[in-house]
Amino acid sequence: MSTRVIVSGSGAICAAGKSPGEIWTAVCTGRSAIRPIEQWDTAGWPTSLAGEIPGLDPRALVEDRKLHKLLQRSDLLGLYVAGRALDESGFVAYREALAPPAAAAVNDRTGVYVGQGGSSYQNDYEFFPLLTTANGDLGTFGRELAATVNPMWLLRSMPNNVVCHIGIRHGLKGPNACVTNHSVSGSLAVIEAAAALRAGEADRALAVGHDASIEPQVVLYYHQLGLLSVDGLWPFDARRSGSLLGEGAAALVLETESAAADRHARIFGEFLRARGRDRPGPRRRRDAPGRGRDDRRARQRHPAVGFVGGSRHPPSVRCHAPARHRVQVGLRPSAGRLGHPG
Repeated sequence: MSTRVIVSGSGAICAAGKSPGEIWTAVCTGRSAIRPIEQWDTAGWPTSLAGEIPGLDPRALVEDRKLHKLLQRSDLLGLYVAGRALDESGFVAYREALAPPAAAAVNDRTGVYVGQGGSSYQNDYEFFPLLTTANGDLGTFGRELAATVNPMWLLRSMPNNVVCHIGIRHGLKGPNACVTNHSVSGSLAVIEAAAALRAGEADRALAVGHDASIEPQVVLYYHQLGLLSVDGLWPFDARRSGSLLGEGAAALVLETESAAADRHARIFGEFLRARGRDRPGPRRRRDAPGRGRDDRRARQRHPAVGFVGGSRHPPSVRCHAPARHRVQVGLRPSAGRLGHPG
């Protein structure tokens, strides 16, 4: 029998709120988190909307000012939600009440899995003045490098900053991994953490996903691809003109059922299984029971939609697809299972 994996703590931050409770309240009350971008002057830009966290004060999220010199905006979001999830789980208080040898054993059996978007053009901006000065001369580039580029540049650019600092800050020494797979990184971190628990590699694990993709270059490039909306989000609507960028982070404390019971942890939910295409086991056939019912429902809800390549069985629908593509259904096999409908 497979080991049951439960959820004992959570943390989240995005444009809709700074906790799971605040975000859920925004969803229930219909409060939109889409607003004009504030990080730079968007006057004259083709689009100025995004899911940006309003009035974000990084120092209010992470008190250690030294870390602010070493980490990016996205990293600080990840550290913040990790702390909130651990606090809610009661893990830290439980560990502090143990004798030193027992506490050390708990640390060795607690893993950290982090998913990060993996794209940040602003990391390279410090090189622009140097490239101008060097004017293509490699010797000049090398001589002026140390005097022009911050020596902390490489540390700030590391994709595994969050997994490292969580381990150091909270003393977690179990298995760990950093996933950089764009918009599904957070989901994959949860899947990897649950797999580690079921494989007996750890008793509990902290899974974190974080990204802060609202940057000038990202907005410009996504607009050039025709992916960004200019007037908001209109999912499953003929008025849709694209998707929008957002930022945020979320964390879950996962534990085996026995580990949670040993410390009388409060249980908020259970991780059931991943449904990715790479998951081993039989796949659902085209003629499987219920398949036709699903297709009929899709046609009833979207009667004007044509299916790509003449297929009568669309695997997923791009609910935020640009309007000019609304006559087709986008084929995104992983999106319906791991996230990101754009």
